[in-house]
Amino acid sequence: MARIRKGHKVKAIIGPESTAQARFLEVLGDKANVPILSFSTTPFSNQNPYFLRIAEDETTQFKGIIAMVESFEAKNVIVICEDTTDGREMAAYMFSAFQEKRIQVKHTSLISTSASKEQVGEDLHKLQTMVFVVHTQPSLTTHLFSRAKELGMMGEGYMWIITSKTTNLLNSMDAKAIKSMQGAVGFRSYFPASRKLHNFASKWREEHYALNPFKEFKEVDSYGIWAYNAVYALATAVEWVKTNEFVSKELDIVGTSLLDEMLRLNFQSLGGEFKLLNGEPSPKPWKL
Repeated sequence: MARIRKGHKVKAIIGPESTAQARFLEVLGDKANVPILSFSTTPFSNQNPYFLRIAEDETTQFKGIIAMVESFEAKNVIVICEDTTDGREMAAYMFSAFQEKRIQVKHTSLISTSASKEQVGEDLHKLQTMVFVVHTQPSLTTHLFSRAKELGMMGEGYMWIITSKTTNLLNSMDAKAIKSMQGAVGFRSYFPASRKLHNFASKWREEHYALNPFKEFKEVDSYGIWAYNAVYALATAVEWVKTNEFVSKELDIVGTSLLDEMLRLNFQSLGGEFKLLNGEPSPKPWKL
């Protein structure tokens, strides 16, 4: 941290995913005047202009989730989240969002990320309602649905909605885990089809088999696309800064900062339009 504050060649940081990491690096970036390109999907109060979110704000999907619950004329739901800082914050957000639409959150279940299938089953067995909203990481979701199936809670009369916390990582899950979720509805980040995305996916596949010919292939997921966009955007901004600083020395004009260039960028990325508004990506639709 001291080395970064002293400016030892560090000009930008890419990668914080969890809210805790993002908050720590937000403070660090503010002190060092270093842009932070974050993949955190959980919103939090951010006053640092150097903190740039590349990933989508996952709370925007809840408008669609609530609309779906309303379409089934459900009067109450059960929210299942992880017992983590991120999980508790999202549970509180969902509670407020449902309350605004006069839908009662009958119970909020916070499950430890280290919980076994049996422990998950104990919690699940106590929940007597028909509509569930699940916001957990893939490994926990797998335990949850495997046990729900055993308890006969995946059939007619039950409604399961899975958020992007799981569905954005479906490509990394095995067939058995995905099969256990059959019958559930999931919301995931939407990336429109394009030649650029097709070419990238093809190259990803070719390089995988060249390096790991006997290993199961996994399609690139949302985080892979966001990571590529972050690197591409940063590289583009750096080139602009270098060009402007060269010209400014000739004309004795102050050069453009890396942050300013990042905020000016507007191009077609792997996931569609890349443009940051107040440090946040432009709103995009969700895929069911």
